[in-house]
Amino acid sequence: MLATGYMKIAAACNDSSVVISDEPDDRNTGGWKDWAFIYTAESMSVIYLQGAWLAKAGEVAPSNQSPLYRCARTIIHELSHKQVSTEDIVYGPKGLKPEGSTVLTPEYALHNADSWADFCGDVLGNVPASAVTEALS
Repeated sequence: MLATGYMKIAAACNDSSVVISDEPDDRNTGGWKDWAFIYTAESMSVIYLQGAWLAKAGEVAPSNQSPLYRCARTIIHELSHKQVSTEDIVYGPKGLKPEGSTVLTPEYALHNADSWADFCGDVLGNVPASAVTEALS
């Protein structure tokens, strides 16, 4: 399932129709406080970045995530919703080591969007040591 899922995500990344946008209607409503989302039913892959994401766009996160890493992680997270039918079960480092969590089982990790993004980052050696430490605590 992992290999097939990542091949679908990679194909979507290589497709010329991935669009990064915002949701104009949300700018003046409560939705603008969200991070990012994707409409899985849209024919194109449009990743909507919201105000919370844009507010952090240029910052290095407390876990030392560079803006480029955060961008790549968000794209993988959102495309996993569309390509692999993941859900938002657990956010952040808690999805790195699901075996020790009472919230996220290994079975659920396959359906958790942040787990897909974190696994990809971990394989590339880009998950900060502080995030791993937090996940193991």
